[in-house]
Amino acid sequence: MIAATVNSAEAIGKYLARVQGGLKQFDTATQQEILAEIQGHVAERIEELKEQGSSSPVEDALLALGDPGVLARQFSEVSVQQTASRSFLPWVLLRVAARMAIVGARGFIAFFVGFVGYVTAVAFFVAAFGKLFMPDKFGFWVGPHGIAWGALRNTGGEHELAGASFIYLSLIAAFVTGSATTLLLRWLVRPSGFTSKILSRLR
Repeated sequence: MIAATVNSAEAIGKYLARVQGGLKQFDTATQQEILAEIQGHVAERIEELKEQGSSSPVEDALLALGDPGVLARQFSEVSVQQTASRSFLPWVLLRVAARMAIVGARGFIAFFVGFVGYVTAVAFFVAAFGKLFMPDKFGFWVGPHGIAWGALRNTGGEHELAGASFIYLSLIAAFVTGSATTLLLRWLVRPSGFTSKILSRLR
């Protein structure tokens, strides 16, 4: 019984040591807190497995956590995502969304939404300044070819409805679109799962 306990403690210790090896970007205090949380999770899972009649609860609990190197990388990715989810900088949010897009559909959606949203906001911004320098080309156009917001090569037959207000309306549209995109991206890049729950308790 004593030997089994020693072997179990040794197996858990080796697993945690391998996890710690992948947490170099965290300071020592955060590493220890993460390891303590994982150890507590493992202990709870072992007790559950014992109650379920598992013949090797320690091995099963560690196996359920997965490869320690992968787990450590998950903590790194989650940490980056948590930092980004608190940011208002478009390039930070898009960079994290691009990283997430490589591994999952949620990341792809986040990057697509961010890219389209920010491009649209920039287009509104450019339209506002275009009206200053080329007032006859930029505007809110309605005519036989449909409706257009921005610049037209041929304005013949088209009616510009916004006038000088086009500049202010475009700037407002740029701000609203950019802000809405940022808030949506912050929500989309928020991490979820076991690793994020641990990190959220440490911050």
